[in-house]
Amino acid sequence: MVRLLGLAFDAFEEAMRGVSGRYVPLKRNTDEWGMQYIVLADIEVMLGHNGGGSIYEGACQPENFGLFFPLSRTGDVILNGQPMGQRTIAWLVPDRHFHCYNSDVLRWVGISVGCGTVRHWLNDLAEDFRPGPGEHLVGQSMPSLVAGLGDLVCRIFRVSDVAPEALEDMSARRTLYEQLVSGIYDAVQAVEPLPSTAHGRPRLARKEIIRRALDLLDMEMSETLLVTDLSQAAGVSSRTLQTAFLEHFGLTPHRFLMLRRLRAIHEALQSAGQTETVAQICGRFGVWDFGRFSRSYKHIYGELPSKVLSRGRPAVPA
Repeated sequence: MVRLLGLAFDAFEEAMRGVSGRYVPLKRNTDEWGMQYIVLADIEVMLGHNGGGSIYEGACQPENFGLFFPLSRTGDVILNGQPMGQRTIAWLVPDRHFHCYNSDVLRWVGISVGCGTVRHWLNDLAEDFRPGPGEHLVGQSMPSLVAGLGDLVCRIFRVSDVAPEALEDMSARRTLYEQLVSGIYDAVQAVEPLPSTAHGRPRLARKEIIRRALDLLDMEMSETLLVTDLSQAAGVSSRTLQTAFLEHFGLTPHRFLMLRRLRAIHEALQSAGQTETVAQICGRFGVWDFGRFSRSYKHIYGELPSKVLSRGRPAVPA
């Protein structure tokens, strides 16, 4: 079992198991980011704690599926436009992007399940495993199954805290593995998909609108990139784009664009060369109002960009 506490959000995203992606902070953290995880054969179990509101953009690794559900009962959690309540879980397929929005501090469970185990479920005709292998599934399961799986995960880490040797025995680990496999299978098998939150009948599916807009964002992150550019890339009106973003992320396109730009500049500050300045880095992203930028940056990241820049540089020998 591994326990990682007091992490920066970007160190937290690097520690995540079975997925690859990035966090985009929505506001300054109000709590610590931390994670515990345990690896049991082809199952990796995470108990995560997000220290503030954020959007996670990522995908499961090609070799595993993923299961996600929130434990916190405060704030909003939205995955691919679907609100996640107490009974809601997300079954995530390999190598397909998903987006998860949380409005505030969030405690959650994430479990990666090896493709071999899932293939066994899919190929066993006696099991009749319901979710298909190609699409994410977000829906409501039986409350007792979700609560039971969450309790099992929390007990794993409580036991590990007080008696770490209890999980060293191979027979005990095998029993725990079988309990997890059974709990995951039952919870996912009982999922009923949520009704679509999309309104009206848009010419394009919401996920296609989002994909086209994000493709442009990934290719060209600059101040000159406007919401109208995103709507043109998606082939929809600005109003339709706004509706799609609000349903999918819980944010307007303008707000999302600003947060992504701040994250890109944050990464550039951390990896800057010895002679680069904040002004030069901002200029690369089309930012010219340094005062306004610094205020926005500090509001999200809790410190001035100049401090991040100086901390990321190696010390100059005397």
